[in-house]
Amino acid sequence: MHPTTILYLALTLLTLQILYTLITAIISPLRSIPGPFLTRFSKAWYFFSVKTGQHEHHALALHREYAKPNEHFAPIVRLAPNMYSIKTPEKVIYGISTGTEVGINTWLAHYDEDVWGPDAQQFRPERWIETSPERLKVMESHFLPFGVGSRTCIGRHIGHLEMSKLLPQIVHKFDFSLERPNQKWKTQNMWLQKSFKGSSYDPRGSSKPTQPPFHDPQSY
Repeated sequence: MHPTTILYLALTLLTLQILYTLITAIISPLRSIPGPFLTRFSKAWYFFSVKTGQHEHHALALHREYAKPNEHFAPIVRLAPNMYSIKTPEKVIYGISTGTEVGINTWLAHYDEDVWGPDAQQFRPERWIETSPERLKVMESHFLPFGVGSRTCIGRHIGHLEMSKLLPQIVHKFDFSLERPNQKWKTQNMWLQKSFKGSSYDPRGSSKPTQPPFHDPQSY
C-alpha cells in the first residue's frame, strides 16, 4: 500500500474518532452528568487514576466534589465518555442502552459511609453485632468480597472455613505488634490497592520477635 494512502486512512480514522467523541459529548442523553472536563472526551483521567492505585479514593472524591448543597454525595459522576460511577443504588438512570455492561466497585461498596457508618474505614468487627436487624440486612447486601450471583467465587465456603479455623489458631499462638509504631507510614500505589505492611509477630511465649516474611524496608 502506498504511504500516502496509509496516511489518508490514518487521518480519516482519526477524524472519525474525533467527530464521534464530540458528537457523543454534545448529544449524549448522559451529557449532563458531572465530572472532570477531560472525562467527556477521553479515558485518560480514568487510566491515570487506576495506574496510581488510588482509583477508589479518586472516585469517592468526585462524588463529594460534585454533590449538590443538599447532598452528602453526588449520586452519579462521570469517569470517562461512557463510564460512570453510581453512588445511590436507588437512583433511576436514563439513557443506558440494552446490553450495556454495568459493574460495581466492591472496594467502594465496602467503604460506603451510608452503609457502614462514618467509621467505615476503621476495622471494627463489632459493628455486625451492634446494629439493628434492618441495618444488618443492608450491610449483608453490600458485603461482596466473593462476588454475587452466578459468578460468585467457587472457593467462598472454603475461604470461610479457613478464616474460622486458621485465624483463631494464628491469634492463639502468636502475638502481633507494629515494628515501628511511632513512624509515619508512606506508601505508593500502582494499579492495585496496596496491602498494609510493617507488622511483626512472634510465637506466644517466645522472647525473640520473628521478622515477617517478605520484609521490605522500602515500603514504609
